[in-house]
Amino acid sequence: MSRQSNKYNIEFQRGRSGNNDTRERSHHNTPNSERLRWWRGLSGYRSDVHSYYYLAMQPITALASAAILSIMLFTAAATTQVTILNTTTISPLQFDHMLIVAMENSPYGPVMGTGTGNATNAPFIQSLLAFSATAPHYDSFGYSTPISNCSTGCYAALTSGNDTNTVNITAGSLRRSNIFDRLTGAGLTWKGFCEDSCPEGASHFPPFQYSDTYQSPNAIKTCPGCGYQHSWIANYTLLTRELNSTSPANLVWFTPTDCHNMHGGDIATSECVNNSISCTSSGACIQAGDSYLEQLLVGIGTITNPAPGSALSTRFFKNPAFRPALLLWWDECAESSQGYHCNSGNDTPNLLYGTNVNTHINHIVSTAVNYDEYAVLRTIETNWGLNCLRKDCDAPSMTDFFH
Repeated sequence: MSRQSNKYNIEFQRGRSGNNDTRERSHHNTPNSERLRWWRGLSGYRSDVHSYYYLAMQPITALASAAILSIMLFTAAATTQVTILNTTTISPLQFDHMLIVAMENSPYGPVMGTGTGNATNAPFIQSLLAFSATAPHYDSFGYSTPISNCSTGCYAALTSGNDTNTVNITAGSLRRSNIFDRLTGAGLTWKGFCEDSCPEGASHFPPFQYSDTYQSPNAIKTCPGCGYQHSWIANYTLLTRELNSTSPANLVWFTPTDCHNMHGGDIATSECVNNSISCTSSGACIQAGDSYLEQLLVGIGTITNPAPGSALSTRFFKNPAFRPALLLWWDECAESSQGYHCNSGNDTPNLLYGTNVNTHINHIVSTAVNYDEYAVLRTIETNWGLNCLRKDCDAPSMTDFFH
């Protein structure tokens, strides 16, 4: 019997292991007890493994053994490939659409209190928390593995499982697999929107970081002709248009400008002004960011009755056939323009809102202390049955955020 006739393509689950940019390993945390696990005495290969008739099976039922043996004999004769798929690649677990809004540079308490909100600084976020999940001890600089060179490194960690060697990177300079090409490979879709002309470039907009996505038509500036100046003008029409389309992308990323994301912009270049939804580097950035999020997400409406044209009023969130999720993600804990400081745990704001998300009945929040960028990425991967990338392979899934 030839080696060619015994070639099988097996997708299997394996335990956690180390990883790097050039050699990817499979890892799934999935409750699906019906999957078949294959053992092999080799390591360091990609998850789509072509094994040559030297496979050993873990104990399974006699009926399953007979079925597998029949498939193997038939394949040997017909020189066909057999693919065994985990069912999570077919049916998402908790959400089938996710919108990520990237915020910046804030400690947890001044934005979200102890998990139930901060009425003084962020009343809108407080109202949204009543329908959402959050982890007060989320560590933006990495729980067990440090995340360096933020902002850039934090954005890269969230979307590719590793940080960066420098804060300043050029568009397309990261040659590594990422969540965007993982989604594409699984037959899912993504789009990224960067507000105005994307003044912060690749450092705040992950689709511009990677060599295989930075020139993609799915990486979109909401106002390409807008200059660096006057970034304080809200511009997210293209985003809400996508969210209200009949077939919106499965994963939608949105990066607001520094005027709107609680970071604060430069006064000297007229990048930002201080008003209700915009702040300079010396302004009331938490309050401005909170008001901007309210305008973006519900307009003049409410969370349960968002105004037309707002993000939560779109088909993305209102289509009963969808299971949507909204992730408000802050890249790092940093001293704010209002003098707020980070604690020793680098507790950073985070909020997940959606159809299947646990709500704060009786002020329930996550007690986990090991959540970070890698845990967020692992949660997204687990939901869509995607293989892990790098340091996310050892991160937990944020399962207590869901029903």
